[in-house]
Formats: sequence, C-alpha cells, structure tokens
Amino acid sequence: MKHLKIFGLAAIAGMALVAFLGAGSASATRLCSTNTSPCPEAWNYFTGTNVSMSLQESSTLETTGGTVLDTCNEATLQGPTTTFGGATETVKILLTSVTWGSCTRTTNTLSNGELELHWSGATGNGTITGRGTEWTVNTVFGTCVYGFGPFGVDLGTVKGGNPASVSINALIPKISGNFVCPSEARWTANYRVTSPWPLYVVTA
Repeated sequence: MKHLKIFGLAAIAGMALVAFLGAGSASATRLCSTNTSPCPEAWNYFTGTNVSMSLQESSTLETTGGTVLDTCNEATLQGPTTTFGGATETVKILLTSVTWGSCTRTTNTLSNGELELHWSGATGNGTITGRGTEWTVNTVFGTCVYGFGPFGVDLGTVKGGNPASVSINALIPKISGNFVCPSEARWTANYRVTSPWPLYVVTA
C-alpha cells in the first residue's frame, strides 16, 4: 500500500509538471505596429482592429493534377479582430467580407468564416489558418463548393512589414457540389495587408 501511495504521488507530480511546462511553452501572439517582441503596450493592435487584405496579381484554384479550376484577378478579405492575443490565445479575425472579381469562372462566397494568426517564432512573421469560409465555383466539373471546414486549414504565412503580406498555398477540401468535383484543390494567392499598416506578428 505504501508503494502504491508513493507511485500515486509521483504520478500526480508528473502530471502537474507536464501541465506547467505546457502552459509555459504556449505560443504567444500579438499584432503590433512595430517589429519588436514582445510588443510594447503603446504599439499593440487591440481587439476590434479592422484587418483588410487585397489580392496581388492573381488567385488560382487547381486540381492536384494541375487542371486550373478558376483564376481570379481581384479578391479581398476583411474583418475585425475578435481576440487580443496573448500567451494562451492567438489572434482571430472574424471575416465580414470575402470577395472575388475578374474570375475565369463564376465564383461566389457562401460563408465568410474566420482567420487565425499565429506567431511563427520569427520576429514579425507568422502563419495563418482559415476556418469556416466556403465559396462556390462553376468549374468544368460543374458547381463545386470548397472551404476550410469547422476544424480549419493551414493556409500559409504572414510576412510582417509596411505593409505586411500574406502568402497562401494550401489544399482546400471539397465541401459539397457535383460528385465529379475533385475532392480537394490547391489554392494559391498573395494578399497585401492594406489595413492596419504597418503590421507585424510578434510575441505578447
């Protein structure tokens, strides 16, 4: 019985240590107007900051075999931040507008969804995840709906700067549509952050 008690106390201590280390290693993320980590208080972008992005060059959606499903020469992403970020949370952007223009195929947004920014470990830069966004494309395979789904898709990287830029290169799953629509398609696009400006992804 004595040995069991000792084992039990050791197990509890071990779990407490793991929890402590896990909390201490959580990624800290903040949006900042200066490339400094941690971000000085006066330079933070707080909850409610409107983030706007405008497409540079073109956005392409293609099958893994290289068949282009759609190309758009205009697109925007916009919405306010809903979290401030910190040691235990990332910065989330609730998208209120997702637009497409000058596309080779009819393209329409069905659900705006949200974006999530994560500090990547390099001062000023981060990664970006999409969740909930869905759009329909009238492809050669018929009408196909692609999107990020409820669990999210790692979209690409954020390069802090004046202005910041977002590079997207990700496989996007099919949500619904014609049964012959490819089950996933690669989305590539480069966006410029038009607001706020400058913008850096740093530690809290």
